[in-house]
Amino acid sequence: LMCSKAFRQYLLVLTALSLKVSRSEVRRFRPGLDYTVAHHGQLSDQEWLDCTLCFVDDKSAANKAAWESAEVGGYECNISADEDGEAATAVVYRGDDDNDTLSVSASSNTLNLVLRKKNRMRFIKYVSAAAPGSRYDVAVEYEVLPEEDDEEDDDDDDDEGGLQVPDEDEEDGDA
Repeated sequence: LMCSKAFRQYLLVLTALSLKVSRSEVRRFRPGLDYTVAHHGQLSDQEWLDCTLCFVDDKSAANKAAWESAEVGGYECNISADEDGEAATAVVYRGDDDNDTLSVSASSNTLNLVLRKKNRMRFIKYVSAAAPGSRYDVAVEYEVLPEEDDEEDDDDDDDEGGLQVPDEDEEDGDA
């Protein structure tokens, strides 16, 4: 579903970005075992739209508080690389107003959209053994396609304000 043309059309309406599916995966992060790592292979000279549909057990007030506090981990973090291309090395990723960090707490049945700028990395913080359960998500990375010239858009009056989703034939379909 999240790789379909219809979903990309929905994202186009929400973000006004033309997108191409790059990679998608269904993931489970188990308490005390799983996380992802920010690494230099993620650095890119273009923008990406990260779309994550997240699920956790946050039905009880205690579980919800645990996930929101981030003390049990499991949150998605987006950090910038420094001038040398190295990852930002802040030990605490939350509450530091001086660094350029975005953290999104795990919450059930939420769709998170993050426009990842150039030279940014993302990762899922280690889910501690104290977490109330696993974090599940469906993560899709969309390549943000360059905007077309306005002169070319003027030729097509039926393009719904210049918002168009590329045809499936234009994609390499490795998602």
